[in-house]
Amino acid sequence: MGQVSKTADREALSHIVENTEQLYYGFCNRIEDTWAIMEIESQSLSELVSAPERDVREAISLLQESSEASRIYLIARDGQYLDGSGNTGQWQLDAAMLPLLRGEESLCRLRQESTGGDFLDFAVSLKSPVTEQEYCILLVEYTLDTFLEVLELQTYSGQGVAYVVDSEGRTLFKTAGAFPADRAQNYFFYQFLRGMTFEGNDSITDEDALRTAVGAGETGAVYVSGGGYSYALSFRPMEIMDWHLMLMVEKTAISGIRMEYTTQVKWIALGINLLIMVACLVFYQINSLWIRKRASLQLSSRERIINVLSTN
Repeated sequence: MGQVSKTADREALSHIVENTEQLYYGFCNRIEDTWAIMEIESQSLSELVSAPERDVREAISLLQESSEASRIYLIARDGQYLDGSGNTGQWQLDAAMLPLLRGEESLCRLRQESTGGDFLDFAVSLKSPVTEQEYCILLVEYTLDTFLEVLELQTYSGQGVAYVVDSEGRTLFKTAGAFPADRAQNYFFYQFLRGMTFEGNDSITDEDALRTAVGAGETGAVYVSGGGYSYALSFRPMEIMDWHLMLMVEKTAISGIRMEYTTQVKWIALGINLLIMVACLVFYQINSLWIRKRASLQLSSRERIINVLSTN
């Protein structure tokens, strides 16, 4: 049963990996839908190249009302912006936004305001600057909760937490979960795992090995335990950005999966044993019939011989 237990543990880890894949593709689909909306909006605004600023204000106001975005901005080369409420101000252009001024790239990144609140910003270059101010960047801001709801786990009875971390291991955001307070608030994800024991994956035996696997863009899972806690940890790269998706689930939450697999193995083993017993019984019956038939033939043969001898 030791081998069955190990196989059941690996089967449970495989289930966690599959769940992580579902979360990943759900998040990616949400991102791709947002980019599709951005493409439509940028094309619509680019057609207003000769329109007065009043029409542009009305256009982004309508976009604001019809979208799930928190705010929509048009940004000029000098950083001057116009938002969906008609407000103007100065946007701090940083190095990441410079390619947008050249019309070369799109941008998606997490922005955390000092006053509180986390946002995902999507930005694209307009094909043609609009109004005399020459607004050339469309930036749409979404509250992070809009995307976190895609990662909220519908399984494991809330005993799982999904983390999104950057290439340095910094926790960018995570779903709500009931992890111990002394570990749950760590800014660096790998600090959560410090001092824990790794099991169930021959290639990942410690925190450094996990960091190496994640950095190499691998997908996998491992059990981690320590301090009275035990979790199944699954990890996957997010190709759309230099981010990684981590899913941690309390091991007790997947015990049902493990038990189900073990039960299946037991039933299969019982079925095999029954088939062997039936086969043995059939073989015994066939062999008994053959022995009796052979004995009968031998008896008949001896009787014929005796009859012939008696006659002679």
